[in-house]
Amino acid sequence: MWYIYPNIIRTTSLIRPYSVSSEVMVAVGLSGSGDTDSEKVAYKSNMSSKWIIVPTTQAYPWDCAITFNSDTLQPNVTPIHGYPAWVGATYCMYRRYSRWVVRIKANLALLTTPLSTETWWEYTGYFDPHSVTFTKRGAATADKSSSITAWPRWESTTQFGEYAAAGGASGTVTIGLPQWKSFGVDYPRSIVKVDGYYTYGTLVYDTTHSKYIIGTYGSASGWWEGGAPSLETTWTFAFTVPVDSEVEEDDILLYWDAYVMGDSEGTLNALGTALIDRPTYIGEAAIWRV
Repeated sequence: MWYIYPNIIRTTSLIRPYSVSSEVMVAVGLSGSGDTDSEKVAYKSNMSSKWIIVPTTQAYPWDCAITFNSDTLQPNVTPIHGYPAWVGATYCMYRRYSRWVVRIKANLALLTTPLSTETWWEYTGYFDPHSVTFTKRGAATADKSSSITAWPRWESTTQFGEYAAAGGASGTVTIGLPQWKSFGVDYPRSIVKVDGYYTYGTLVYDTTHSKYIIGTYGSASGWWEGGAPSLETTWTFAFTVPVDSEVEEDDILLYWDAYVMGDSEGTLNALGTALIDRPTYIGEAAIWRV
């Protein structure tokens, strides 16, 4: 189960949130839940066009290492000039507005904006190509190439859905509640079970007859019944009539739609600490279990 926060959380408990886009939601796997959601963070970084999931147990889980001109720049716990930073033996890189700036460490005491006489480089864009070129600026005489060593993670081009393993991680991680659709009506799975069963929009499990029912069970005009759905497949509700009835109707098909956000709210604390005191979604993303 996941907590999803609509605003960026700035706390040392999450180690390094500085490179996370403030325009998107951050999802935190419920700590100590014992399932595969636990101890993970999902976020959208300023460094990548993709959504990323990383284990919170990684050192500096939000980032990656940058190699610039043979110098390895590691994420810095403290931002520089108020911006997320990576520092090596000789160089320092930090994000300033929409561009990434590389400067010589000895010049960091200078103004936030590099001087025209200073040797520095800049790059505008994402680091999804793991090898990019920084353009020379100021007194620099040549462009410099850089590369990224991204740590184990899972990636997706969308916030909800299946995240593929990358950087040495294994398996897949899925964020979102499964949803089916029929004739413009959405049937999202509930976050929690009711009487031991999930609900799907207006569909509630009939514990008396051990089925999901559309219509009225036992009606002379018939009804539709089905079992629990299978992930990413069409959900069939078979038309059923009382014995000796001659009424005929087509089965109802609910078509697989997508993984979506839930809609249950509650006042929560992040990672068990009193960081937030406002209504926040809990479980609006959950890993589906077959």
